[in-house]
Order: sequence, then C-alpha cells, then structure tokens
Amino acid sequence: MQVQPAPRAANDGKMGGLSEYQKFMKVNFARLKRENEGLGQKEVMAVVGRKFREMKAEKGEERSSSAEAVVVEDSEEDEGSRGGDEGVVDDVARK
Repeated sequence: MQVQPAPRAANDGKMGGLSEYQKFMKVNFARLKRENEGLGQKEVMAVVGRKFREMKAEKGEERSSSAEAVVVEDSEEDEGSRGGDEGVVDDVARK
C-alpha cells in the first residue's frame, strides 16, 4: 500500500513559504546573471551565494550592534540594582 504525501498549502504566488535564501535567489538571480554574462551556471550560483552571505553578515552586524545598545542602556539605567551583572556589557562588547 502506497501512502500519498499531504498536499502543500497554496502559495498563491507569494513568497511566504520560501526560505530567506530562496527569496534572495528569486529576487536577485536574474540581475546577477545579467551582470556576470560570461559566467556559467556554477559560477553565477557562487556569486549569488557570496552576495547572500555578505547580506547576512551585514544584517548580523546591525542586529548585534542594536543588541549591544540595548544591553548598555539597560545596565546604565539599573546601575547597581542587578548585583553581579557588570560583566554582561563587557561580554557583549567582545563578540
């Protein structure tokens, strides 16, 4: 007896069910292929992957700097009220 897989939810042409990488590919692949006309499929995919990693790294830096600001603001506000948390700001700054 063969069991059929459960049907997937309708996507309606929206990018809701796609991963962040898949969305990036869908939006940027054609443009990057045009910009790198002489490259083959393998090389274009490498370019797209590199651009995605760069974008993720930039997002990570933005998130870490905003998280750092929140920790710094909280520790300055509550000076001394949280015994033993003095190292929290130093730990975040080292990352």
